[in-house]
Amino acid sequence: AMPKMAPAVTNAASNVMNSMQSMASSATETTSSKADQMKKMAEDFMQEASKGTLNANQKKQLESIANMLKNDAAKAATTAVGSVAAAVAPPAAPSPAAPAVQTVTDNPAKSPLAPKESDKSGDPCVDDEEGFGGLCYKKCSILSGGSHPCRSSAWSCCAVPDGPSCAAKASFGNCWLHMGFCGGYSVAGDAEAAESSSMCPTGEGGCLTNEEMFGTNCFKKCSLLSPQFPHRVGPSSCCSKPGGFDCFWPSNMHTDPAFNVGGGKGDHNSGTPDTAHAPLLQLSQ
Repeated sequence: AMPKMAPAVTNAASNVMNSMQSMASSATETTSSKADQMKKMAEDFMQEASKGTLNANQKKQLESIANMLKNDAAKAATTAVGSVAAAVAPPAAPSPAAPAVQTVTDNPAKSPLAPKESDKSGDPCVDDEEGFGGLCYKKCSILSGGSHPCRSSAWSCCAVPDGPSCAAKASFGNCWLHMGFCGGYSVAGDAEAAESSSMCPTGEGGCLTNEEMFGTNCFKKCSLLSPQFPHRVGPSSCCSKPGGFDCFWPSNMHTDPAFNVGGGKGDHNSGTPDTAHAPLLQLSQ
C-alpha cells in the first residue's frame, strides 16, 4: 500500500489538479468551437456539391474542400481531447536517465526551394490570401480595392480596420456580400488559383517552388517530372494539354507512379517531404 500523505499536501495537490482541469476545460471549449465551425462549413460545402446543377469538376472541387474541412475539424477535436488528458494526468514518476538521442527536423522555410514570402505577419496563407475558418481566401483588401479590408465570412468583406477580431465590429450595414462557391469573395489568391487551375479557396500553408497543388496536396510539378506532359490531372497523371476532354486521349496523358511525389528530395532539408504532402504552414508564415 502507498504511504498516506499529510492533509496539507493532499489539499494542495487537489487544488492544483482542480486548477489544471479548469484550464483544460477552457482550452477544450475554444478548440471544440473551432472544430464545430469547420464541421458545419464542411456540411454546407457537401450539401452544395450534391446539387444536380453542378458539373463533375465543380462537384469534385466542393467535395475536396468539404473533406479538407472535415479533416481539420477532426484534428481540432483530437487536440481538445489530448489537452484534457495531458492536463489532468498525474505527474509521472521519474524514469532512469537514458542516453541522449536528439533528432532535429529542419525548418522547411529554410529550404532553398521555399517560396520567398514577403508578408511575415504569421498568417498561414500566401501573400495575397488571408485565413478564415481553416481555409485561405484572396484578401478582402484586394477584392474590395481597399475599402472593405475585413473578412467576416467566406462571402463577406467589411469596411472596418482589418485585424484578428475585426469581424466582431462588422455589421450588415458596413459589409459587402458576394456569394458563390469558388466564386464571389470565396476565391483563392491569384498565384494559388493559377497553380491549381481552380478558383476555390485553398488549405492553409504553401508548397515548395518546384511543387504544384492538386486537390489538397502538394506534388512535384509535372513540368519538371515530364516536360512533354506539363499539366497535372491526377496524383500520378500528367497531361500535354491544359486539361478538359483533351486529356482523355491516351496520347495526351501519361500516368506513372513516379509522378506521385513531393519536391523535397535533394534540397538537404529534412523538413521538406519527398512524398506528396499537405501544404506546409512554415512556407507561408
